Order: sequence, then C-alpha cells, then structure tokens
Amino acid sequence: MILPDTQAGNARRVAEALREQLAKAVVGRASPVTASFGVTQWDGQEASQALYAAKRGGRDRVEAL
Repeated sequence: MILPDTQAGNARRVAEALREQLAKAVVGRASPVTASFGVTQWDGQEASQALYAAKRGGRDRVEAL
C-alpha cells in the first residue's frame, strides 16, 4: 500500500488499524485472518526489510524501520 505524503508514524497507525480489522473479519468458516506489514518512508528497499522483519518476528504484526 502506498500512502503519499504520509509520515512513517501515521503509516504505521494505518497498517495497525488494517491489521486489527483483518483480525476481526469473519471469512466463512476459515481460520482467523492474520497479516504482517512492513512500514517505512520510501527509499526503495526499507519497506521490504521491514516486512521481512515482521515475518521473522511472528505472525500478525506491524514492523517499522
């Protein structure tokens, strides 16, 4: 997700709110939905690094660099 003109702290809040809404979602009888997000301001590489840090840290989390 790209959030133009958004500081990293605000982007983290957006990602956290989305993660919480996904966790509350009921999708048929499937297992609960979890998501991990990496948040950073654009530099081309740090978003991927933050995402992988979130995946290493465990499920259902937001990680910011």
